[in-house]
Amino acid sequence: FNGIRNGSVSFGMSQQKYLQGMLPVIFATTFVTTGKVPAVPSRNPNGIYLSNGTPWTSSRLPTPAERQQCIEDSFPVCPTVGQNGCPCFDRSSIRIGGVVHGDTADSFWDNFFAGAAVSAKDMGIVLDMQRFEPSANAAAVAAKMNAELARMCTGGNPVDALFVSIPNAGVVDAVAQCRDAGIPIIVVNSGASQAEDLDLQHFIGQLEFTAGFQAAEELLKAGMVRGFCLNHSPGVQALTQRCEGFRAAFATTPGAQFVAEVNVNPSNVNAYISTVETAVGAAGTWSGNGFLL
Repeated sequence: FNGIRNGSVSFGMSQQKYLQGMLPVIFATTFVTTGKVPAVPSRNPNGIYLSNGTPWTSSRLPTPAERQQCIEDSFPVCPTVGQNGCPCFDRSSIRIGGVVHGDTADSFWDNFFAGAAVSAKDMGIVLDMQRFEPSANAAAVAAKMNAELARMCTGGNPVDALFVSIPNAGVVDAVAQCRDAGIPIIVVNSGASQAEDLDLQHFIGQLEFTAGFQAAEELLKAGMVRGFCLNHSPGVQALTQRCEGFRAAFATTPGAQFVAEVNVNPSNVNAYISTVETAVGAAGTWSGNGFLL
């Protein structure tokens, strides 16, 4: 928002990470305590709750005062029965598990984990979720996630409900085992198609191909002739799908060229800059180049 407001960024596509962290805790807790699920979104009857919308531009930005008011208007939730006369459940023994691929080196996930923590506090439940240290590759990420899923879904102390991201096919079997054990599951951030295939409760996030396509459309309208998609999480299907959508939009504009999908390391600024400059060519003007970050 600040970049759009000061003119350094033309527009933004936000999938609202904080909301992605909050909603699965609320949905899971509601299901455990009432057996009910939220109404199916009218625009997405297959159970997808889109956390993003149309591109953010300077004309659509909320003011700082409006953003603060949204926070202050958040609904209050009383944590236990009998306090202040609140007719609500005692949820202190409910344990909700969270297993996602975001690691400690990726600041993208900071707001997600913050939203989940705040939501757990508001709902008065126990949130069982850890943030992994960086892994060498996608297979290592899947191994860590599978171990956590096994801990939460098998043995004598399973979680009451679970939310999980599905970054690649290596996690699908473990998620299916949790489902077969009777654990209610919500998929977040990555894995919309797998959530539907596995017949899980919901998916909360953005449709990555669509988001990439819409981003390219906006950049092409602004004069982009050469496009680059920067992938900060190689091996995560969401980023691959986003870049595929970005690439597909170039077919609508003769003369514009999709140049490359560039794998970057978001935890090393100097390496990030060097990788992009090498891919683009550091010399000369960058006029007409467009980047999906």
